[in-house]
Amino acid sequence: MLDDRLWKAAIEAGARVPDVLMGHRISPWVEIEAPKAWKQNATFRWKPPSGKIFDKFQVQAKYLKGEVVPVKATTWNKSNPDFVWADAAIDRVVSVTVTIKGMPITRSTKVNVLRPESSGTAKAKGQPAMEQNALRGKMGLLDPPDGNGGMVFTASVDQPAKFTPGAWNLVQLTYSNRIFRPRRRSNRDPVALRWALDNTYPYMDWIDKYWLNRGELDPAWAANGDERVDVDYPDITPMPKLDTGAEIHDQFMTWIMYKPDGGEWVPLRNVMWKLDCTESRPGTGNPWQFGGGTVATVPANGEFHIANQYLTWTLVAYNSPDDAVPQPGTT
Repeated sequence: MLDDRLWKAAIEAGARVPDVLMGHRISPWVEIEAPKAWKQNATFRWKPPSGKIFDKFQVQAKYLKGEVVPVKATTWNKSNPDFVWADAAIDRVVSVTVTIKGMPITRSTKVNVLRPESSGTAKAKGQPAMEQNALRGKMGLLDPPDGNGGMVFTASVDQPAKFTPGAWNLVQLTYSNRIFRPRRRSNRDPVALRWALDNTYPYMDWIDKYWLNRGELDPAWAANGDERVDVDYPDITPMPKLDTGAEIHDQFMTWIMYKPDGGEWVPLRNVMWKLDCTESRPGTGNPWQFGGGTVATVPANGEFHIANQYLTWTLVAYNSPDDAVPQPGTT
């Protein structure tokens, strides 16, 4: 947590305030030394600081929408505004003008907004495959013995030791394009051809309670530099009595999200990847034949790059009902 008293003292003296992390909730304020009657009519005008600032990140029930709530214009007229930086920079200026008895007094300070060190890669263990049970026809990125495994995310986040440890996790958007013949699209894919949240956002209550109650998984990892691994296994299974052809042409965007102690979740890095594969059979009841497939990352080396936009969505894509509750960041 930030010590507002240090900010107060620094702004009064026009000095530099302690460093902060992107995602920290900032609430600067000033104290006026003047007769009580004068202070009753004092007005404040904070200059909106440079950088990407917002009020909070709001997720609707059941993850149906995730949006960035901007800082209201009226916030800058308060004695102590409240905001969050979603990006980092050195020497950001925080400035306020207080008007007392018609006399404006301006005070400014500078602050370093720091970005935690982070890195990540996305690499597929193998190529898309079809399971050995050719009568069922399940295909995608599959575990052995049917395939060589899924898309593996290896990442870490490390923040300066002088701050109370924060947390990080993975979250993913998906652009689903799955075709079944003679059906046109999957009856389990209501968000086809639109970007949607892939299952859950990492810090929501129910996913926390599910895993913690079973002692199986921490809902978020500590930002202490430890390397963590997560795996995604996207796949489909055609309908046995209806489909004679199936295709996957899915795209994904996977994000490293970070939350400083007492702050808001902010994006650090992201990577895009895509999966394509096909299969067919001459008629229902016949074995499926795999038509091949590819999996690729953007960039080609699979490195997560610095995120230049915030993660938002207006749709959510859940697993099919027969799937187990997913690990955060998986399909």
